[in-house]
Amino acid sequence: MKHIHLISRYKMRWVVPLCKYLSSEWRVTAATAASPEQPNLIIFAWADDIARDYINNTEKGDKKYVVFLRSYEYIEEWWLDIDWSKVDQIICVNDYIADVVEDYTKKKPHVIYNSVELDKWTFRSRSHGNKIAMVSHLHYKKNHPLALQILEKLSPDYSLHCAGAIQCGDIINYLDNLSKKIDRKIYIYDHIEEDKLDHWLEDKDYILSTSFREGSPNNVIECMAKGIKPIVHNWPGAKQQFGNFVFDTIDQASDIMRNNSEYNSAEYRIIAKERFGLDNYRRIKEIVGKLIEA
Repeated sequence: MKHIHLISRYKMRWVVPLCKYLSSEWRVTAATAASPEQPNLIIFAWADDIARDYINNTEKGDKKYVVFLRSYEYIEEWWLDIDWSKVDQIICVNDYIADVVEDYTKKKPHVIYNSVELDKWTFRSRSHGNKIAMVSHLHYKKNHPLALQILEKLSPDYSLHCAGAIQCGDIINYLDNLSKKIDRKIYIYDHIEEDKLDHWLEDKDYILSTSFREGSPNNVIECMAKGIKPIVHNWPGAKQQFGNFVFDTIDQASDIMRNNSEYNSAEYRIIAKERFGLDNYRRIKEIVGKLIEA
């Protein structure tokens, strides 16, 4: 049986289902580094320094390489030093990034958004409320100050609930200080484990993403699977993924959360299934299959 090895420096929630999907045809292993064996195909989950060093410094032989290029390594620029002539297929999770990568590498990437396992997220029909969720690290790139400005545009009964590891203490100080000045409530929960996140989100009415940049954000997709209304800032590539739920200005974001706007939980769930569902794993499997069986 042919062997696929997946390398990911992070324990991402999509690694297990992807490996499970591929293992119906091939032997699949996953680790944070290269396998001591010689697999037939290697999937690099990130176009990072690990991928760069392995691809550039290892004799390729008959192995095939599939490289994912996401948001953070696009900014870190490790990918610019990868020897792309040795890479067989590139997968991007963001249309904007894919266009830049194609221009640089002269290879056309596949665009496959992140996937959600619908049965892991409890769906119910919802309507407007006043609890806004943000599920992300507290870090500058997530742009929590913009979230606070949006909150100020809404009535005082709205509140912001932030779940994510605190990576920058300055943001906590900023939010604490300004929320008192504008008389708005912000709750900081720190990191919430994946198996507890579905329950934590149950009483939330909106999922807000104010980031400067994202690839294909799982936090938004998973909330849509629960029937929670998304409000997504217009970072590069957002419009292709989230359409009418993307905002440019503070006024637009606050309008999306007001009671006179549409709220359709079933629509959000359908988008999560059709645009970000398990069919995306099938597309990856097809790419891998054509390479490994060639």
